[in-house]
Formats: sequence, structure tokens, C-alpha cells
Amino acid sequence: MAESKDALLFESLGVNKSKAKEAAKNAKLCVMLKEVIGGAGAKAGCDSKVGILLYEVAAKLKKKKISDLKNFSEILKYITNGKIKSSTQASEAVKQLINGPAVFDVKSFESACGVGVEVSKEEVDEIVKGVFASNNELLMAKRYQAMGIMMGKVRSHSTLRWANSLWVKESFDKCLKDTLGERTEEDKKMRKGKKQGKGKKDEKKSDTKEEDAGTDVTKLSAEQIKTLLRGREIPWAKNDTKIDMEHRKRTKGLIRTRFPPEPNGYLHIGHAKAMNFNFGVAKKVRRCYISKIR
Repeated sequence: MAESKDALLFESLGVNKSKAKEAAKNAKLCVMLKEVIGGAGAKAGCDSKVGILLYEVAAKLKKKKISDLKNFSEILKYITNGKIKSSTQASEAVKQLINGPAVFDVKSFESACGVGVEVSKEEVDEIVKGVFASNNELLMAKRYQAMGIMMGKVRSHSTLRWANSLWVKESFDKCLKDTLGERTEEDKKMRKGKKQGKGKKDEKKSDTKEEDAGTDVTKLSAEQIKTLLRGREIPWAKNDTKIDMEHRKRTKGLIRTRFPPEPNGYLHIGHAKAMNFNFGVAKKVRRCYISKIR
């Protein structure tokens, strides 16, 4: 089967074949990626590193409308001209496209995205050594258990944000080994103890999940079902009272549940709970269940 024109266009950016095909099939991503390519002036193709960044930007913007984005072409051309060359910079550029000023401010944009900031390998080594030196007490107390905390401190350093991530990792590993030496038997015991503690916690969670999965929703009361449907209380995710009342009036209190097809894989046993819950609620409340089969 011949590839679509869109898939071939995306491949010209350096995006691998399977990802290009997926992007061509995804309506929102396809539209946004073509807009990004046009805005960046890359319709005739580009370097693969540039193409991958353009793809990342389009993927993050696929749910947005072009009309809502600020300084579209001006910002994207920073990627094609090589001034924005890392995923971290591209992510900041996306934030500027969404929340930036209506009138493009070159100085403000370049500062926010680290344009022109060059961090040498020597600077990376120096900064990482400094972070380790200032946290020596923590390292001596927790040793290898402090790895995550230390990496967080290193990554949060304002200068290292724009540095080569491979250099940062190499410098971090070297400083860790130079400071603590090889892992001792005591380090291994501490790590093992931590894992065992986590295992007990996970086991408890697993038991709860199994218990939940075994619930027959058809035997629950209407009030219990309402509690299940309520989910987590997230204030910003809730409709206000007026919208909620309008919705209830329009639907006459009917609750619709559905089980859509799995978009990226085969059905498996994990879907059984969702099927049971959705069908059971529909049967118990108002008998409206939609199952889409492709």
C-alpha cells in the first residue's frame, strides 16, 4: 500500500517511517505538523535534528488552534536556523507560543529559551562538583540513597538547564563515584531494604485493586454508584453548578457509559474491569451503554 503524501512529507523531516505514518493518521497531529512545517519554512525538507524538534513542537500543540498561538513563524524559525537546538529549548518555545506576548519580543524570548547560551564541558564539571561539595553532609548520611535528591539539585541549576544532558550525566556519575566510591555491602542492604518496604506497600495496593475489581456494580445501591462516579475531588476539573444543572436538565438525568476500542493495542484482561463497571452502571441506573467495535 502506497504511503500518503503527508507521511512522506513527515519522513522528509527525518521522522522515522512508523512515526510518520502514525502522525499522518492522527487528524489533529497531522494538521498541526503541516502548519508547523509551513511556519518554519521546512516544506522542502530539513536536517533530521531540526525535523525531530518540529515534530515535538507539533505534538505538544496538536490540541491548540493556530489562531490562539503567538508569533508562530517567528518562533519556529529559531528551530530551522539552529538557534533552538534541544528538546528543553523547544519545550520553552512551546510555552512562548501559547502564553507569550502578542507582540514578539526578541530579547525576552531568547532569554526564556536559552538562545545563545553555550555551556562547555568544563563548566558542567565545575557546577556539578560545586553542587556535590555543598551537599556533602547529605551524601555522607544517605550515600547512594541520596542519588535522586542530588540529581534533582543538579538539574535544577539554572545554567545546567541548557547544558548537554549527556555531559551532565557523565559528570554526575563521576562525582558520585569520586565522593562515595564503589557501592559497599551496607549500601546494597540499604537499597534492598528500601525495595522490600516498597514491595509491601505495592502488595497492599494490589490487594485493594483486586478487591475493587471483584465488585459487582449491579449489586450496588444508586448512592454507592454515584460515589464511584464522583471520582477524585479536583476543584478546577469540576463544572460549576449552573453548567451542571443545565446538563442534568438536558439529559434528564440519563447517565451514558461507553467502552471504546483500544486505539493502540489488543484487548486484554485489564479491560474487563472497565467493561464490567460501565455495563453494570448502565444496567443498574438507566440502561444506556455504548460499545464501539472496529
